[in-house]
Amino acid sequence: MLFVLAGTAQVIAPHRDAELAAVRRVRFVTPGLVRLGGVVQALAGIAVILGIRTTVAAGMLAVFLVVATLTMHRFWAAEDPAERASEQAHFLKNVALIGGALVVSVA
Repeated sequence: MLFVLAGTAQVIAPHRDAELAAVRRVRFVTPGLVRLGGVVQALAGIAVILGIRTTVAAGMLAVFLVVATLTMHRFWAAEDPAERASEQAHFLKNVALIGGALVVSVA
């Protein structure tokens, strides 16, 4: 459900995440790219939930998460200790989600 809800939110309001990316100096992220990522998340999430082509869907989620994690949660670049801790927590959460997606993709 996480991917379905997050993806739907990005499809509906892509400017929020695009602006966040700009603040984090990730220049290539546009509202259109955020919306595309949201579609991928939502559809792949639905496919995994329904058991439809789970290998492909979970693989797509893993790839999405790798890109999102490395571009949006760069804790090593944060100067503020609280921000660094928050970004590191999100980074590690996403690493766990990547692991879960990979397990589903080979099951």
